[in-house]
Amino acid sequence: MSDCTCQSMLSGCNKRIEKDIFEECFELNCDGTTQTVWSSDGILNPCGTLVLSVDVACAGVNILLNGGATVINTNPLLSGQSIIISSSPLTQIDVVCIAGTGVCRFKLCVICNYECC
Repeated sequence: MSDCTCQSMLSGCNKRIEKDIFEECFELNCDGTTQTVWSSDGILNPCGTLVLSVDVACAGVNILLNGGATVINTNPLLSGQSIIISSSPLTQIDVVCIAGTGVCRFKLCVICNYECC
């Protein structure tokens, strides 16, 4: 974890900012259901950047952020494609493997910054 600090000019206090990195490979059924692949689990003011690289996409892969409040890609990702997204806040990442046959496979890397308590 990082030991950097962030000064808030409005409140006049220092807040320690932490950084975590999450990397995981996923294999999901191509059934069109929304699957949560990462969640901030209640940490304070999460924001960050994610990289999603699709190996096998079925009919395509859609990404939704923050409980579906934001649909990232209007054109689904196909096999061999990647996307980089920065978001504030970043509380949840959901993936939909568009209905087809077999499984979709992708790698997710999340760099999450948040306030330390």
